[in-house]
Amino acid sequence: MEYSDRKAAFANGAKTYNTGKPCKNGHTTFRYTTSGTCAECITGTRALFVPVAKSPADTEQRQIMADVTANIMDQKFRVFHQDAIALMTMAEALCVARWPAAPTSMFRVKAAATGGAAGTAMYKVRIHPDDTLTMRRVAEALIAQHSRTSSQLAEMRQAAITRAAELVDLPDDEVYTRDPR
Repeated sequence: MEYSDRKAAFANGAKTYNTGKPCKNGHTTFRYTTSGTCAECITGTRALFVPVAKSPADTEQRQIMADVTANIMDQKFRVFHQDAIALMTMAEALCVARWPAAPTSMFRVKAAATGGAAGTAMYKVRIHPDDTLTMRRVAEALIAQHSRTSSQLAEMRQAAITRAAELVDLPDDEVYTRDPR
């Protein structure tokens, strides 16, 4: 039996009813008793969630991201606060050299500094395990350079940041430009 009223359909245990009036989207098909929603509106909503076939480029990008996710790890290195930008830029440059097609956002760490002693802190960066020794040497060199004069330090720091940015080939606005503390 077909009902034209939701209350009557609900009282008699019917799953659907038909008012004969269009819904807010203009459909005149039957409605469901539990929600009062038009059947065509629900069908149209379902169509929005039907999976779309993936292109080969999407599949390749997913494989790259899976490789990065499986192989990247967080490492901490002690450097002076003013050298943190150089450390992070170098870590990002190494990752981009290893995975040029991966988005650089996968290599960035939001919260970096932990602990501190004598103007230094442990900074967390994301790198491939094979780059750990390279990054350790960079961190040691950054610590060692503080025995030099301040003007030499500023020049070396800027040269390291510039060189790392050239290796990564990032636009100027994507290079770390602020102190991460």
